[in-house]
Amino acid sequence: MTSFMEKTVFKNQNFHALLLTALGILFCWNLFNVLFAQSYISLLPLGIQAVVLYLILTKDKYAKQGIMVWSAILIIGSGLFILGKTFTMVMGAEEDMVGMIGPMVLKIVFLTIGLLVYHYNDTTVELEFIQKDKTIPPQP
Repeated sequence: MTSFMEKTVFKNQNFHALLLTALGILFCWNLFNVLFAQSYISLLPLGIQAVVLYLILTKDKYAKQGIMVWSAILIIGSGLFILGKTFTMVMGAEEDMVGMIGPMVLKIVFLTIGLLVYHYNDTTVELEFIQKDKTIPPQP
Protein backbone atom coordinates (compact mmCIF):
# COMPACT_ATOMS: atom_id res chain seq x y z
CA MET A 1 0.00 0.00 0.00
CA THR A 2 1.30 3.39 -0.93
CA SER A 3 0.40 6.55 0.92
CA PHE A 4 0.85 10.08 -0.28
CA MET A 5 1.48 13.37 1.46
CA GLU A 6 1.16 16.92 0.20
CA LYS A 7 4.21 19.14 0.01
CA THR A 8 4.73 22.73 -1.11
CA VAL A 9 7.16 23.05 -4.00
CA PHE A 10 8.79 26.32 -5.06
CA LYS A 11 9.34 26.28 -8.83
CA ASN A 12 11.34 29.52 -8.71
CA GLN A 13 14.28 29.19 -6.31
CA ASN A 14 15.11 32.91 -6.56
CA PHE A 15 11.63 33.74 -5.28
CA HIS A 16 12.07 31.18 -2.48
CA ALA A 17 15.40 32.69 -1.41
CA LEU A 18 14.15 36.29 -1.62
CA LEU A 19 11.00 35.40 0.30
CA LEU A 20 12.99 33.75 3.10
CA THR A 21 15.36 36.74 3.18
CA ALA A 22 12.54 39.29 3.34
CA LEU A 23 10.68 37.35 6.04
CA GLY A 24 13.89 36.86 8.01
CA ILE A 25 14.76 40.57 7.91
CA LEU A 26 11.23 41.61 8.91
CA PHE A 27 11.20 38.96 11.65
CA CYS A 28 14.50 40.31 13.06
CA TRP A 29 13.24 43.89 12.82
CA ASN A 30 10.04 43.10 14.70
CA LEU A 31 11.95 41.06 17.29
CA PHE A 32 14.26 44.05 17.81
CA ASN A 33 11.21 46.31 18.25
CA VAL A 34 9.71 43.99 20.85
CA LEU A 35 12.90 43.46 22.84
CA PHE A 36 14.59 46.85 22.72
CA ALA A 37 11.98 49.43 21.72
CA GLN A 38 9.31 47.67 23.81
CA SER A 39 6.83 48.01 20.97
CA TYR A 40 4.53 45.18 21.93
CA ILE A 41 2.30 45.77 18.92
CA SER A 42 5.17 44.20 16.93
CA LEU A 43 4.27 40.85 18.49
CA LEU A 44 1.43 40.44 15.97
CA PRO A 45 3.55 40.64 12.78
CA LEU A 46 6.30 38.73 14.58
CA GLY A 47 3.92 35.84 15.22
CA ILE A 48 2.55 35.86 11.67
CA GLN A 49 6.06 35.94 10.19
CA ALA A 50 7.20 33.12 12.48
CA VAL A 51 4.31 30.91 11.36
CA VAL A 52 4.90 31.67 7.66
CA LEU A 53 8.65 31.03 8.02
CA TYR A 54 7.93 27.69 9.72
CA LEU A 55 5.49 26.68 6.98
CA ILE A 56 7.98 27.56 4.24
CA LEU A 57 10.97 25.88 5.88
CA THR A 58 9.06 22.65 6.54
CA LYS A 59 7.46 22.78 3.05
CA ASP A 60 4.11 22.31 4.74
CA LYS A 61 1.05 21.92 2.55
CA TYR A 62 -0.34 25.18 3.96
CA ALA A 63 2.73 27.26 3.06
CA LYS A 64 1.15 28.69 -0.10
CA GLN A 65 -1.94 29.81 1.79
CA GLY A 66 0.21 31.25 4.59
CA ILE A 67 2.24 33.29 2.12
CA MET A 68 -0.97 34.54 0.50
CA VAL A 69 -2.40 35.62 3.85
CA TRP A 70 0.85 37.34 4.84
CA SER A 71 1.11 39.19 1.51
CA ALA A 72 -2.57 40.17 1.67
CA ILE A 73 -2.03 41.65 5.15
CA LEU A 74 1.00 43.54 3.80
CA ILE A 75 -1.02 44.85 0.84
CA ILE A 76 -4.07 45.85 2.89
CA GLY A 77 -2.07 47.47 5.70
CA SER A 78 0.17 49.47 3.39
CA GLY A 79 -2.72 50.40 1.11
CA LEU A 80 -4.83 51.69 3.98
CA PHE A 81 -1.89 53.72 5.33
CA ILE A 82 -1.28 55.29 1.91
CA LEU A 83 -4.98 55.99 1.43
CA GLY A 84 -5.34 57.54 4.88
CA LYS A 85 -2.26 59.75 4.62
CA THR A 86 -3.19 60.83 1.09
CA PHE A 87 -6.65 61.76 2.31
CA THR A 88 -5.28 63.81 5.23
CA MET A 89 -2.79 65.56 2.91
CA VAL A 90 -5.51 66.45 0.39
CA MET A 91 -7.79 67.72 3.14
CA GLY A 92 -4.97 69.83 4.53
CA ALA A 93 -5.00 68.19 7.95
CA GLU A 94 -1.37 67.12 7.71
CA GLU A 95 0.95 69.89 8.90
CA ASP A 96 4.30 68.27 8.13
CA MET A 97 4.10 67.26 4.46
CA VAL A 98 7.87 66.85 4.10
CA GLY A 99 8.00 64.58 7.16
CA MET A 100 5.46 62.23 5.55
CA ILE A 101 7.53 61.55 2.44
CA GLY A 102 9.74 58.92 4.11
CA PRO A 103 6.90 56.87 5.64
CA MET A 104 4.87 57.12 2.42
CA VAL A 105 7.78 55.85 0.30
CA LEU A 106 8.34 52.99 2.77
CA LYS A 107 4.66 51.99 2.60
CA ILE A 108 4.73 52.17 -1.20
CA VAL A 109 7.74 49.82 -1.15
CA PHE A 110 5.87 47.43 1.21
CA LEU A 111 2.77 47.59 -1.00
CA THR A 112 4.89 46.74 -4.05
CA ILE A 113 6.61 43.88 -2.21
CA GLY A 114 3.24 42.53 -1.10
CA LEU A 115 1.87 42.63 -4.65
CA LEU A 116 4.97 40.93 -6.07
CA VAL A 117 4.97 38.22 -3.40
CA TYR A 118 1.28 37.55 -3.97
CA HIS A 119 1.79 37.30 -7.75
CA TYR A 120 4.89 35.08 -7.60
CA ASN A 121 3.35 32.89 -4.92
CA ASP A 122 0.27 32.42 -7.08
CA THR A 123 2.25 31.59 -10.23
CA THR A 124 5.34 29.69 -9.01
CA VAL A 125 4.38 27.84 -5.82
CA GLU A 126 2.56 24.55 -6.18
CA LEU A 127 1.21 21.81 -3.99
CA GLU A 128 2.42 18.38 -5.03
CA PHE A 129 1.62 14.90 -3.86
CA ILE A 130 4.67 12.86 -3.01
CA GLN A 131 4.94 9.20 -2.15
CA LYS A 132 5.36 8.83 1.60
CA ASP A 133 6.23 5.16 1.86
CA LYS A 134 6.05 2.19 -0.34
CA THR A 135 5.19 -1.13 1.15
CA ILE A 136 5.06 -4.31 -0.86
CA PRO A 137 1.93 -6.37 -0.34
CA PRO A 138 2.54 -9.89 0.98
CA GLN A 139 2.97 -12.59 -1.66
CA PRO A 140 0.72 -15.68 -1.44
